[in-house]
Amino acid sequence: MTNLNKLKGIKNKILEDAHFFEVLKKGGGAFLFKIFGAGLAFLFTIYFARLLGPDDYGIFILSLTIVTVLSVIVRMGLDVVLMKNIAVAMGRKEYAAARGYHQSVTHIVIYASAFVTLFVVLTLPYVSDAFFWKQDFSRQLSHMIWCLLPLSLMMLNVEALRGLREITTSVMVQNIIVPGSSLLMLLILGRWYSWNLDGVVYIYVISIIIASIYSRWCWNNRIHVGDVIKQKKLQLIEKGFPLLLASSGGLVMSWTDTLVLGVYGSSENVGVYSVAAKTAMLTSIVLFAVNSISAPKYAAFFAANNIKGIARLARQSTLFMLALVLVPSLVFLLWPQWILKLYGVEYSVGATVLLILTVGQLINVACGSVGYILMTSGHEKIVRNIMMSTALINVFLNIQLVQVFGIEGVAISTMVSVAIWNIWMLLSVKKYLGFWTFYNSY
Repeated sequence: MTNLNKLKGIKNKILEDAHFFEVLKKGGGAFLFKIFGAGLAFLFTIYFARLLGPDDYGIFILSLTIVTVLSVIVRMGLDVVLMKNIAVAMGRKEYAAARGYHQSVTHIVIYASAFVTLFVVLTLPYVSDAFFWKQDFSRQLSHMIWCLLPLSLMMLNVEALRGLREITTSVMVQNIIVPGSSLLMLLILGRWYSWNLDGVVYIYVISIIIASIYSRWCWNNRIHVGDVIKQKKLQLIEKGFPLLLASSGGLVMSWTDTLVLGVYGSSENVGVYSVAAKTAMLTSIVLFAVNSISAPKYAAFFAANNIKGIARLARQSTLFMLALVLVPSLVFLLWPQWILKLYGVEYSVGATVLLILTVGQLINVACGSVGYILMTSGHEKIVRNIMMSTALINVFLNIQLVQVFGIEGVAISTMVSVAIWNIWMLLSVKKYLGFWTFYNSY
């Protein structure tokens, strides 16, 4: 009876907690969309991996990785600045200010994206010959680079929608439209066209453009046309720069493995590793879904100086996330080879990689939303320092271990780096905000 009463007490307190209930309600909707989006992405990866084979799929992934890196650079941390400021402005009903933030940030990113696209087009032949697979890679990146601007604007609009707490819409834009439209076009047009790598890249670029246009329509539809309080662009860049460094560290953490394999390995290595990495990341869907709704609430709590609210929401969210990822993690740990054979028999050689990366993602989820908590509570520089330091460790480990253990060495480097950055941020949350993000009993 004691345990039963304790469980009932936990249930009642959760339901009485309006903020966590909102995370369960809106985060639940976002989670369902994340599941649907992950399913589409899973089918997308299976279809692409089988259609192209490890070699061409590796070239596709490397091209997309570089464009993603460049997108983070041209956004300059302004996407997080945009989300935070829109969330605060909407909480104060300052709609003109929210429109002003969006307009100013959009202009900055358009100029930066146009400049970087032109720079890449002009310098690509020299960079490709020096580092990667020469003509094959150069050709595909010259196609993929044209989605830099629409991709960057799409990500800005996704963060703006999160600031409006339009979580389901933001998840749909970010996780459903691109894989969904890509698969639809490939399947329909495949009746008349035999797909090769060029055609697949064209389809993907078109899908990014569609998602970008739709994301802008969603923003206009939610905020409506009205007065605009213009924001000073230089001040926004100054606020975003520490976040750019933090994002750059995270980007290095996320994509060093692919880039190192691109330099030291083969396109086939990249293809096999990418499939295993994308599969392991499926265990983190719940983390991304909960972060989608909780990040603006952390910012609002901090603006109201409500640290206890942040702590309570963080602990409840961590328990909720960890409970949901245990089953898929066990599946990947027990049957990795069988899972990877879904992409094609040639991908099953990445079973050990899947095991290692799944452990890393379990650690990531178990620590909770530590990065978002620090970034939305005025500790952007702490996040920057942690991510940059860990990124340097990650680069060093990847370069050293890939030459000894191949793709398994890259996986070990990534897992160790993920553990270091999460535990370091967990300790920082305790030091600067005074609480642990893992669950405490009621």
